[in-house]
Amino acid sequence: MPAGGAAVGVVARFDLIGQRIDSVEEEIESRPPTVEEVGVLELPPGVSVLTMKRTYRVKEKPVEPADIVMAGHRSVLSYRLAVT
Repeated sequence: MPAGGAAVGVVARFDLIGQRIDSVEEEIESRPPTVEEVGVLELPPGVSVLTMKRTYRVKEKPVEPADIVMAGHRSVLSYRLAVT
């Protein structure tokens, strides 16, 4: 995967190498934080984290995974989905 250059973002970088991202899957869960996450995210007691597993695909083949952890009390997830 190209890591730098003029293209910004996963889709643009894959376009540069002739691979068109045609779908993105996101799986979102809420769970208690790990001890490390409490420190890194500066979480107050009792706050959950949101985890997102994002997978970019080209012709159904996974080409770029991302595991994202967010503080539950400071995160908003907003989606707009095309209806076809």
